[in-house]
Amino acid sequence: MAIVEPETWKDFLADPFGVLFSGSGIAIYGGLLGGFISLFIYTKMKKINPLHLMDAGAPALLLGYGIGRMGCHFSGDGDWGIPNGNPKPLSWLPDWMWSYTYPNNVIKSGIPMENCQGLYYTDDFCNVLPQGVYPTSVYETMIMVVFFAIFWMIRKRVKVWGLMFSFYLIVNGIERFSIETIRVNHRYESFLSLSQAQLVAVSFIITGLVTGFIFYKQHQKRQLMNEN
Repeated sequence: MAIVEPETWKDFLADPFGVLFSGSGIAIYGGLLGGFISLFIYTKMKKINPLHLMDAGAPALLLGYGIGRMGCHFSGDGDWGIPNGNPKPLSWLPDWMWSYTYPNNVIKSGIPMENCQGLYYTDDFCNVLPQGVYPTSVYETMIMVVFFAIFWMIRKRVKVWGLMFSFYLIVNGIERFSIETIRVNHRYESFLSLSQAQLVAVSFIITGLVTGFIFYKQHQKRQLMNEN
């Protein structure tokens, strides 16, 4: 299931199930929602504190997201940025890290490639973007790998139950909000010209801050009870 963006509420009301369960949209957030529901059910059945599993899974969520974004990059599924005609800041930087045209992209976006027909088992993937764009998926992978390493190093030092997952929500929200500034996405004029992903990212940041505060206060109460 994916969290999607209907063009209007009329579209949503006309076919709510088709919109909610379509293959388009921000699938990562739909996956997180489904995973959270499954985790809640599992921990209830096994009588496990869900906060422990959420903390344990936080680093893996970062790494998994980063790896998944490389799949977006190599397939050319449309998760790329706005056109980038700026000169490379570093001469040795490869084109695919700065301004990439995504040849043979799977969504058939762009213009037909020369001498492509007949080279593969199908001619469906013979398009290339007419202008290089920011390879935002590559940037997201790099960012997430760095934060995975940080989370992995601090995982045994954080003693507050649930705090690692709160950190994950904050990091995910800040990263996604930032990368959206150079991504191609529809923006809502009524919401400060933010994209759907940015609106969700803001909710992630707020949720992470609020839950982190609550978890920390609960940790302090447990410490006081143990001392008494």
